Amino acid sequence: MPIIDSFPQGTPIWVDLQSTDQAGAAAFYRQLFDWEAPPASAETGWYSVATMRGVPVTAIGPLPESFGENGRSVWTTYFSVDDIDASAAAAKASGGQVLLPPGELAPGCSCPSSRIRQVPSSVSGRR
Repeated sequence: MPIIDSFPQGTPIWVDLQSTDQAGAAAFYRQLFDWEAPPASAETGWYSVATMRGVPVTAIGPLPESFGENGRSVWTTYFSVDDIDASAAAAKASGGQVLLPPGELAPGCSCPSSRIRQVPSSVSGRR
C-alpha cells in the first residue's frame, strides 16, 4: 500500500473512533482488519493508535464525557485544509459551530473540530 504524504485542500486525511467500549472496539477491528492496536496511553491522549504493517491507520479513543451516559460511538473524519483558521471561520460563517478551536494536537498537526449544519462531525487538519 503506498503511503501518501501530500493532501490537497478538502481531502480526507484521517479517521478515528471514539468508543463507549474502547478495548472491545480495538479487539473487533484487530480481528476484522488485522490491525495492531496497542493499549491506549497518556502519551497518545488515551487513544490506541492502530497500525497495519507498521503504518498508522486510525486511532481508537474513549467517548468524551460530554457525550453523556447514553452517548454512542462515533467515527470522526479529518480533512486537509490550506488555512486552518480560515476554515474554522468559514464553518462559523456558514452556520456551523466550532467545537474545538484550532490548535496543535501533535507536532505539525493542527486541528479544529467543527459541526457544519446537520453533519454529525467534520474536522479539519493540516500536516
